[in-house]
Amino acid sequence: MKREEALKLLRQIEAYRKTPAMHEAERDITCRIIAAMVAEAGGFKSRNEWTAEIKEALK
Repeated sequence: MKREEALKLLRQIEAYRKTPAMHEAERDITCRIIAAMVAEAGGFKSRNEWTAEIKEALK
């Protein structure tokens, strides 16, 4: 998976994680697991790395 594709998916996962769709703890752990798999496939080494890129892109 390309890094840009992974970043796009990670942005969507973070946005979903903040919606009141499910029980909060259940949604949070599910989203974090999926985000970790997407980030790994995109070549990110840590959560800090991809969250920093998302924040930078939003500026």
